[in-house]
Amino acid sequence: MANSVRSRNGTEKAHVGDTTIHAPRVREESARRSTLVRQLCAAPQPVIAITAPAGYGKTTVLTQWAERDAREFVWVLLDEPGAAASLARLAAQFRELDGPLVLVLDNAHLLGAGVAAGAVANLADQLPDGARLVLSGREPATLPLARLRAQGLLLEVGPEQLALSGAEARRLVHAIDPTMSAPAVAELNHRAEGWPVGVVLCALSAKTAAHAAEPTAEPETVDRFVTDYLRLELLDDLTPGQLRFLTRCSVLDRLSGPLCDAMLDRRDSARQLEHLERCGLFLVPLDRHRGWYRFHRMVRQVLEAELELREPGLAAELRTAAADWFEAHQLPELAVDHVLAAGDLDRAAVMVAQLALPAYSSGRASSVERWLAALDDPAILFRHPSLAAFGTWVHATRGRPAEAERWAASATDARLEPGRPGSEWVTLARASLCGDGIERMLTDARRGVELVPADSPLRSRALLLDGCARLLAGDARADPILRQALERSTAAGAAESAMLAASELTLLAIDRADWDEAADLSRLAQAATRRGRLAEYPVAAMPSAIAARIAVYQGDRAGADHWLAQAAPLLPRLTYAVPWLAVQARLEAGRARLGLGDARRALALCSEIDRVFEQRGDLGVLVAQAAELRRLALANLDAGTGWDFALTAAELRLLPLLSTCLSFREIAGGLHLSRNTVKTQALSVYRKLGVSSRSEAVRAAGERGLLEAGRDLTRPAR
Repeated sequence: MANSVRSRNGTEKAHVGDTTIHAPRVREESARRSTLVRQLCAAPQPVIAITAPAGYGKTTVLTQWAERDAREFVWVLLDEPGAAASLARLAAQFRELDGPLVLVLDNAHLLGAGVAAGAVANLADQLPDGARLVLSGREPATLPLARLRAQGLLLEVGPEQLALSGAEARRLVHAIDPTMSAPAVAELNHRAEGWPVGVVLCALSAKTAAHAAEPTAEPETVDRFVTDYLRLELLDDLTPGQLRFLTRCSVLDRLSGPLCDAMLDRRDSARQLEHLERCGLFLVPLDRHRGWYRFHRMVRQVLEAELELREPGLAAELRTAAADWFEAHQLPELAVDHVLAAGDLDRAAVMVAQLALPAYSSGRASSVERWLAALDDPAILFRHPSLAAFGTWVHATRGRPAEAERWAASATDARLEPGRPGSEWVTLARASLCGDGIERMLTDARRGVELVPADSPLRSRALLLDGCARLLAGDARADPILRQALERSTAAGAAESAMLAASELTLLAIDRADWDEAADLSRLAQAATRRGRLAEYPVAAMPSAIAARIAVYQGDRAGADHWLAQAAPLLPRLTYAVPWLAVQARLEAGRARLGLGDARRALALCSEIDRVFEQRGDLGVLVAQAAELRRLALANLDAGTGWDFALTAAELRLLPLLSTCLSFREIAGGLHLSRNTVKTQALSVYRKLGVSSRSEAVRAAGERGLLEAGRDLTRPAR
C-alpha cells in the first residue's frame, strides 16, 4: 500500500511507505460546495463516510473542507487492498500527533475485509476528542458501519448530498461558458442529475459545438465526452459477464432481481444488482430494502447504446420479456411502455384501450397522452376503433379540436355495425363532440347507454353524456340520469365523470333556486377534482366557474375571485371540440363576472361563446342562455354601474310575471312549481336588485333590461 500523510497546508507530518501524495488543490472552475462544507465542518459524528461513483467531486469537497477547517488534515491515499501492518503503523503515528485532526482515508473501498478493515475499525474506536476519521471511496468500506450508524457515530454523504444544486451548477458551468442561459444550465443539470463531472463534460461539449457551429446533442442522447468518460471509468473495469448483465438490463427504467431473472433467464440477479450498486456503478436504490433500482439517467443511455453496438436487435426481445413480466405481476401500465418500445403497436393498442379510461379519469393524463402519441397511426386507429374513440375524447377535452376530429374520423371509418366490439366507444365519442346538434347527441348518448354493459367501466361516462344531452334538450329526466352517473362514477373511482356529473347537477339545482343543494353538489365536484388530481385538466374550468357563481350568490367576493382565477387559464383550452362544455363553463364564468359588476369581461366571454356557436350552433337551451347573458351584460354596461348578484334563469323567467296582476299561487300554477318555490325566487330577486317589494323589483328590472331578457327565455330557442 503506497500512501502518505500530509497536513491541510501541505506541511509533511508523517510518512507510511515511500510515496508522498499531496492533497489536490481547488481549481478556479471547480464548484464551490459551501453548504456541504459547512455541514462537514460542524459535523459532531467522529466518523464520516463519503461514498459515490467516479466524478461526484469527493476529492473537491474534501479539499475545500480542508481549506476552511481550522483542524490539521492528514490525507492518506490507499492504492492497494490489505496491508494491515502499514495501517497499524499509521494508527500509532496518528495517535502521537497533537491537537484535533481529520484523518482522510482516500480510496477506502480498497480496504479488504478482515485484518485491514479491523485495523481501521480500531482506529475509529480510538479517535481523540475533536478528531475525525473520513472514509472516502466509490463503495461502502468494509468497516462495521451499521454499528457506527446505530450508535449515532457516523455521518454518511452519498450521491444525493454530492449532487450539484442549481446555484452550484450555474457557477460551475459559467466558469466554462459564461454565455449559457440559466434555463439551459438547469436542463443540463437535470439531465446529469447533479453529477458534477457530467455537468462539466456536457458544458464543455456544448461550448465546443457552439464554436464549431454544430448542433448540440438532443436531450435524450448522451454527449460523446460523457460516453468516453463512462467507458473509461466504468465499462473498462467490468468483467464481460458484468458488462453483459448491465447492458441487457439497460432496457429497464426500473430493475429488480425477479424481473431481471425473468428477462435474462437467470437466478442470481438480485445478488448481482446489490453487488454492482455497492461497487458504485451508478445504480440507485428505489427502496430501503434494495428490492428495486434504477440507473443514473446518463449511464443508462450509455449502456443502451453499448447494447445496440454489441448485440444489435436484442433490445426489442428483452423489452417484450419485461412487458410479459410486468403484465403477469398486475403492473399493466409499466408493461405498456415496454410493448411500445418493442414496436408491437397492435398489442399496445389493445392494452391502452383497456387502461386509458381509468388512467385518464384519475389524473394520469401525461401517461395516457404519451401512449396515444405513440399510437397515432391511421392503420392502428382503424384496427382499434375503441382506442380511436377514446383518443377523440382526450384530444377534445385537452383543447385540440383538429386532432379530435381526425381521431373521430378514424373511429367512424371502421364502419362498425351495432353489437360489434367498440361500437359503444364510437357512439359515445360522437355524442361528446356534438357535431350534428343536440338531437343527434341525444340519440347517440341514448344508444351508447344501450350498448354499454351494466358492469362496464364505460357505464358512468355513458350515463353522464345521456344526462348532459337531456339537460341541453330541456328534458326533465336529466336530473335522475345525472345522479346515476354521479353514483356510478364515484363508486368506480372515475373522478372526471364524477366531477362533471356533480357540476351538471349543480346547474340544475341553481336553476330551481335550490342554492343549498347547489353548494353541496359543487363541493362534491371539487372533491372529485382533488381526488382525481384533475385541477390542470381543461374540463376543470367547469366546476371552478360554477363555484365562483355560488360564491357570488353567497356574497363571498374573495371566493368568487379565487375560483375565477382557477378557471381563467383553463377556459382557452376548452374549445368547440366539446362545445356544450365550452359554452357551459363560459356561461357560468360570465354570470359570476356579471354578479361582480364586471360587465366587460362578461361580454368578452359572450364573444368566446359566439365563436363556439359558429362551429357548433345547435346547442339547445344554451343558445337562449347565452342571449340572456349578453343582454344582461349590455344593460349593465350601458347603465355604467355594477350590480351585486347575477339572476338565475328561473329568476329571469319570473320577472315578466311579477309585472302582471297574477298572485304567487297563480304564477306557480302556470310554471308548474309550488307557491313556496315562486316565493323563494321572488325574495331572491328582491335581494339581488336591492329592493323590498314586487313593484320596486319590476321597476328596477325594467331599468336594466331584465324584463325583456326574461321574456326571451320563454320563447322557443332557434
